[in-house]
Amino acid sequence: MAQTVRTILGSKDFLVTFIRHHTDRTLTLLQPGSPTADYQLVDASDKNGIFAMPLIYRVLHQYDGAGISGMVHFMYFNLSADDTKVFFATANKVLGNCANIYGLNQTYLMQKQDARIQFVVVTCWDNDADFYDWKQSKEFAPLADFVARSADTQGYHETTYRIVSPSEYDQPAPEEA
Repeated sequence: MAQTVRTILGSKDFLVTFIRHHTDRTLTLLQPGSPTADYQLVDASDKNGIFAMPLIYRVLHQYDGAGISGMVHFMYFNLSADDTKVFFATANKVLGNCANIYGLNQTYLMQKQDARIQFVVVTCWDNDADFYDWKQSKEFAPLADFVARSADTQGYHETTYRIVSPSEYDQPAPEEA
């Protein structure tokens, strides 16, 4: 299990060039669900950082499954210090019981290394419909309270990506096509 995940954002061309210059790493390129958003490059190698100004996350828990594949969904929770322990326990319970959720391949609970308390729940799915079904399920309900609470007070957002296979690196990005 990776202990640290580092990411950077940028254009597809820039990030593909970065991948090609760092072949000693297994880097994962993510295409955003929105055409106006940046691509994301993920390094979960636990090796020394290679990014100049990365977003750095400490992996609190990784719930093994089929691995990172398909659609990757990020949920960001900005929390108060008072909410941290309850959120952590709730997220562990919800994510720890995901083994039988249809279409779910992998889950991570991470915390951003920053002055602000931000947790990130990363889930990997066969397709985005499976994620949205889970989000409406009773299994997700305990986290739904934190979605509402964070959105009302401290901030919440989510975003979806698709993993870009190496065979797609030289194809133009959708906004360029």
